[in-house]
Amino acid sequence: MPDDQSDSAGPLPEPIQPSAAAPRPTDPGLLPPTVGRTPPPLFPPQVVDAKHGRIGNLVARVAIVAVVLIVAGVFVATRDLKHQVVDNADAPTAPTFSQDPGGPSSMDPQYVLEHPFTDSPAEDWASGAGGILPPTAVAVGDHSAAQVAAVEAQLKQLLVGAHLDNTMLEDHDSSVYLGLLAPAAAERDQAALTGGQAPDFGGQVTLLNEDVLLFPTPVRVHGSMSVSIGAQDNLLLHTDYSFAFAFQPDDMSQITSSTHLVGIERVQADYLVVQDSRQPAAEQGFSPLNVTKSATDLACSRFAAGYVTAVTSQVPGSPGAGC
Repeated sequence: MPDDQSDSAGPLPEPIQPSAAAPRPTDPGLLPPTVGRTPPPLFPPQVVDAKHGRIGNLVARVAIVAVVLIVAGVFVATRDLKHQVVDNADAPTAPTFSQDPGGPSSMDPQYVLEHPFTDSPAEDWASGAGGILPPTAVAVGDHSAAQVAAVEAQLKQLLVGAHLDNTMLEDHDSSVYLGLLAPAAAERDQAALTGGQAPDFGGQVTLLNEDVLLFPTPVRVHGSMSVSIGAQDNLLLHTDYSFAFAFQPDDMSQITSSTHLVGIERVQADYLVVQDSRQPAAEQGFSPLNVTKSATDLACSRFAAGYVTAVTSQVPGSPGAGC
């Protein structure tokens, strides 16, 4: 065999150059499958003009911004909701009743202590004397607006002494109230109020039963007053006020609704006001007339005897009943 043909074979022959006149095959059928052809793209090119290309880019950018804004909004809303839940963790909640079938329903004692009128008719009533709002004074008959305003203010003081003053409610001390009446009217009421026996339905005043313990919150008040002319051209004031009392129970576990806590007394009364010096001095001042009382969610037997107390197992009555 020859040792190395690269050195002994001589120079390689010149490559054959195609004739300039020889035509190149153009018929695709004559070409090999991969010769002279560009492979088709994996994804067809998008054929758009310059105008539509710019619009497509703008739409894409707007879509991306919208997605970013939506994601950011969801994040902020979730964060705010989380903060709201944390911030409201210590806020007072409405009374909840237990569903333990093995025991009586109960309300949250701390909430009841701070909000005893919740879910009662008096929930939105004014507190104490703030619920006694005299109407705007105008001249009535021969009485000027200033005179009417002064009488309305005095009547408000009288109603506070009769139904809201603790010396009357708890101590049954009627001296302040009687001092605001005309001498003849005070004498008529004094025997009943100071004789150890309250008049029927308490007369013109409100007396709590001796064993009553109220929540440390003012009595709620709602009502109205008006002014007209009475006998002998004297002023006649008409009043219609309701007083709501929140009673502290001996056992909170027995409380299932606000009707066990709140009792309401309604007092409708007229007051004749004599200010004419030509009339007897004993009649000068306020004289109660036509007093009518009614009650809701109070012990009717004690109310008829002149005292306000809650309906309890010791004092028969049905919550929600009127008397």
